[in-house]
Amino acid sequence: LSSYPSATMPQLVIQPNTLNYGLYKFTYNVTMNLVDLNTVQYSSINVYMKINPTGIVVFGLQDGVQARSYGQSQSFVLAPRTFTYDLDNYVNISNLTFLYYCRTIDNGVANSYPQSICQDANLASQIVFGINDCFNTTAGFSISPTTNELTVNANSLRFLANRVYEFKIETTYMEVKYNQLISISITNTPSLPVVTLGCRLAAACIPKNQMRQFNPDKQLIIDAACLSGCTATTNYTFKVEVNTTNTWITYAGPSRHIQITNGQSISLSPNAFQAYSTAVYWRVTSNANEAGQVGSSSLTFVKNNLPYRGSCTVDKTNGTGMITLFTIKCFNWLDSDGSIVRYEYFGE
Repeated sequence: LSSYPSATMPQLVIQPNTLNYGLYKFTYNVTMNLVDLNTVQYSSINVYMKINPTGIVVFGLQDGVQARSYGQSQSFVLAPRTFTYDLDNYVNISNLTFLYYCRTIDNGVANSYPQSICQDANLASQIVFGINDCFNTTAGFSISPTTNELTVNANSLRFLANRVYEFKIETTYMEVKYNQLISISITNTPSLPVVTLGCRLAAACIPKNQMRQFNPDKQLIIDAACLSGCTATTNYTFKVEVNTTNTWITYAGPSRHIQITNGQSISLSPNAFQAYSTAVYWRVTSNANEAGQVGSSSLTFVKNNLPYRGSCTVDKTNGTGMITLFTIKCFNWLDSDGSIVRYEYFGE
């Protein structure tokens, strides 16, 4: 840290992503030259700091999509090495090994994940089979030994009314397990348009715990795009849902708080989030209708809760402009889904 401008100042400022993970010892040395006494005095203090990984967010589909529909004759690929997000921008995702699991959910009732069976003893990945099989045989899928991608072959997942196939992608990093659940619906039709959707501004919805975290005080803009099976006449629609008491309900707030542009972009204003102020989870689904065949994808968002329980004080409540010095102090604020990075003060 000798090259840091603040290394010789009373306050040391270390920029993000400077120190690797581990335990550090910082020593603060003070030298006092007492001219009147013709002597020099020294003092030092030590402090220990541990840098922990923030973690990773496992994504198997582009943009972190968590639910998608396919036709029976369509194959699809889960590629966590491509889409998994490292919150520290530090780990090499391609070095991670991902395991795959699958279970069926019929009429809203989820079956247990069966015991695991490796597809090939020479492969690092595995997929699960059991009584409630997703696949009848291992011919229904393949796992790449080089990219670790799972390919689900066409006609390998059966169509059953009100059935959802839930895939769990799991990996271990720094002795901590991370996973994502992806819901796949198979329709009784050969193929559907395949759509994806993502946030227009990456900073507006940061990956967090299988989802995207948003600030309810900011506008959230989500764009939909077609990956395959669409034409210039494809019709796009959106559905917005909120989860208030562990139940998903369709957004029923004022329509003026949600704007749709060109059918492929949806904007949710802070007023839309305020209409459901107690809702922590939001879900946006994009539907693409091509000649009566409707394909869909969904993203789930988690609200960034406001800091709480802290306090701020000011040493005086009035004074003279440009003359009086005001001191404002804030302390003991807590954040249930993050950490307090800094305090900022504004005047108006």
